[in-house]
Amino acid sequence: MARTPIVFAASIICAMLLRAQTGTAIGFSVRMGDPASMAERARPRVAVDASGNVWIAGATAGSVPITPGAFQSVSRGGLCLDFPEIGVGHTCLDVFIQKRDSSGRLVYSTYLGGSSDDVATGMAVDSAGNLYLLGQTTSTDFPTTPDRLAFSARDSSAFLVKVSPAGALLFSTYLPPMGNFFAFAVDRGGKVYLTGDAYASSPNTNPGALPANGPGGVWVGKLNVAEKRFEYGVIFGGSDVNWINGIAVDPAGNAYITGYTLSKDFPVTEGAFQGGAGTGPYGRQFVSKIDPSGSRLLYSAVFGTLRDWAKAIAVDSEGNAYIAGSTRRTDFPVTPGAFQQAASAGDGGPFDAFVLKLNAIGSALVYSTYLGGSGLDEANSIAVDAKGNTYITGTTSSRDFPLKNPVQPGNRGFNDAFLVELNSTGSALLVSTYLGGIGDEVGSAVALGPGGEIYVGGTTRSGNFPTTLPPPALADAAFLAKLLPNTPSPPLRFASDVVSAATFRRSYDNMQDVTVAPGELIAILGNGIGPEVPMAAQLDPAGHLTKSLGETTVTFDSIPAPLLYVSASQVNAVVPYGVRGKTAATLRLRFAGFDSNPLEVKVAEAVPGLFAETPGSALAAALNEDGTINSGSYPAREGSIVALFGTGAGLLDPAPVDGEFSMAPYARVRFPVSVTVAGKEAEILYAGAAPGLVSGVVQINIRIPTGIRGFVSPLSQAVVLAIGGHQSAETVRIVVE
Repeated sequence: MARTPIVFAASIICAMLLRAQTGTAIGFSVRMGDPASMAERARPRVAVDASGNVWIAGATAGSVPITPGAFQSVSRGGLCLDFPEIGVGHTCLDVFIQKRDSSGRLVYSTYLGGSSDDVATGMAVDSAGNLYLLGQTTSTDFPTTPDRLAFSARDSSAFLVKVSPAGALLFSTYLPPMGNFFAFAVDRGGKVYLTGDAYASSPNTNPGALPANGPGGVWVGKLNVAEKRFEYGVIFGGSDVNWINGIAVDPAGNAYITGYTLSKDFPVTEGAFQGGAGTGPYGRQFVSKIDPSGSRLLYSAVFGTLRDWAKAIAVDSEGNAYIAGSTRRTDFPVTPGAFQQAASAGDGGPFDAFVLKLNAIGSALVYSTYLGGSGLDEANSIAVDAKGNTYITGTTSSRDFPLKNPVQPGNRGFNDAFLVELNSTGSALLVSTYLGGIGDEVGSAVALGPGGEIYVGGTTRSGNFPTTLPPPALADAAFLAKLLPNTPSPPLRFASDVVSAATFRRSYDNMQDVTVAPGELIAILGNGIGPEVPMAAQLDPAGHLTKSLGETTVTFDSIPAPLLYVSASQVNAVVPYGVRGKTAATLRLRFAGFDSNPLEVKVAEAVPGLFAETPGSALAAALNEDGTINSGSYPAREGSIVALFGTGAGLLDPAPVDGEFSMAPYARVRFPVSVTVAGKEAEILYAGAAPGLVSGVVQINIRIPTGIRGFVSPLSQAVVLAIGGHQSAETVRIVVE
């Protein structure tokens, strides 16, 4: 009889090793929230105080951990009706606010919101460590403080909140009626700079102080929070659509705004930069500087067209402005010596990111560069340090995005977040890395710590997004990562996928439902996760598989798993039977003294899967009654006996020992077993341990149902295995004549 082929292509956890090639490390990485965080208007915001504590805010439908003493411990959102006439809607969103220390430990966490939708759109911290949060609300009962401004929910859809370093709500108010508040900034003294649509009712303390050519202008205001009054409010812009995407403030109190305009009469000051600016219906991008009193336009420069998108702005202590955005043009103005002189995507193709530096008087570019690969690259946030180095985050689909000292050297999904550090002259990358998993990521915020740490916030749709801290979160969630440039970095391992042992598919079709069963064979795949020279299974003195092989171990809730094979790219193991009775477990891989991040997996009674003849094959690993391997050359007859091989059957009776090899008398599958062939139920003759093979591999002998051959013979027929109510995917077939 032909020997049964056993394929140790078990349930796969694809673990990727992130190495800092020349010195960028992950300080910590954590996910939080829920799918509500994914909406563009609700993407996370990040700010860092002088002590290195990091604040993050986003949107949630009510699934973030709340710390004792939080000023709002429960989500107040109910059902927000999108279609009131038929009662269809969504769970209303609340803001979540978290403060974490420099190690990532959760210090403070609270909800913030009323009974309708509330989202954060901007965040900043003052020199005293107070947090300021700008957001949008449709709640008529948004929590406000008694000293709020003289505006109510009838007037406004925007709010401003001030929170103490300890998490106390110091000030909360509705803002003036603006329609949209675009962006805000906070100076060292805690004064807040706001931008929004200009309405007739907008506070206008300096009428005519700035050029405003018609009704299409924008509003810029400076709010003295301590005195609860606007120091200035001015209207500015052209007669057509004007939109502000970012605002920054320098140490002297000058405000810098960037955005786009469709206005041909948008104010441009004499001598200001006008490089590559269109004048027709495609509009222009702009950068404008307003003095501390709001009474004078210091400069207003324009560039580009509406095929460009000035998205974010930062300013240094000398008054130089840094703008990040995206462009679909091959003739975007770039400067000699810039890091990337040419667009990668081609004119009119996917966006490339861009970064430019405008001098302090707005008259010329200091540098301007493209940033991207052949896919779509969008910059969303920018920060600048005391040396003039800039830090940019966004999203990229490019497989060839330019890298430097990456913590993640490849794009692992369709769109990954990116983090770039560009030197002070715009001529070279200091750091550039992907951040992501198998789904989509967007980097929405970047902030700098007092010791040069880089904090990136954003959204992820990947259950395998690399995290170093619990708690686990849904695949669709917010993320916060801390990067440490110029730091020797140990390898960071993280689990990224779990698929059926026999089918190379996930047990369930989303990452938050990664599921294993006691005794299931798994394979952990990745880079550098085991020894460079592969090692096959070894036996301990009892004749069982060892649980340490080549400096590699795998544990579930600290229970060691027997190992079948270890190499730099693959580690095969058996889920220990000690997870029985659990509903979840934490999986960790350890190699050469370094741990993987914790991967939370669900535990089921059974996760059945049938092995294929070879990995990826459509034919089952099956033996015919005469001992031949089932195939097109050797089909099974209707009514004959066929032996199938699988894993993930769960508990056996009597209970096996981890890592032992099955010997007579053979243990039987504890839970009910059924098999269908071509949709017809087959008679089960045996369902238990596979003789001579490691415990966890099961053999199911079936009698082929009659009446399934059809008009063509021999014909391959789909086989499905069910154990204890858990059904395998329809991935393998046997040939019947």
